[in-house]
Formats: sequence, C-alpha cells, structure tokens
Amino acid sequence: MQWLGEVAGLQESLRHIAIKKQQADRLRTQAGEGEAGVASLG
Repeated sequence: MQWLGEVAGLQESLRHIAIKKQQADRLRTQAGEGEAGVASLG
C-alpha cells in the first residue's frame, strides 16, 4: 500500500509541471507579441 503514496506524489509533481508549462507558454506568447510590436516600430 505504500505505492499509493508514491502515486499521489507523482500526480502532484505532474500537476506542478503542467502549471509551469502553462506559465512558460504564456510568457513565450507574450514575448513573441512584444517582439512583433517592436519590429513594427522600426
């Protein structure tokens, strides 16, 4: 039954990884939009 705790720990880790991926994707999108805006100024 100890493996149930390990599974719960892995699920929690995966949840945190998914949140970090969403944050990284959002920042990448914002950075891309910012670069496009700067390019249009020049």
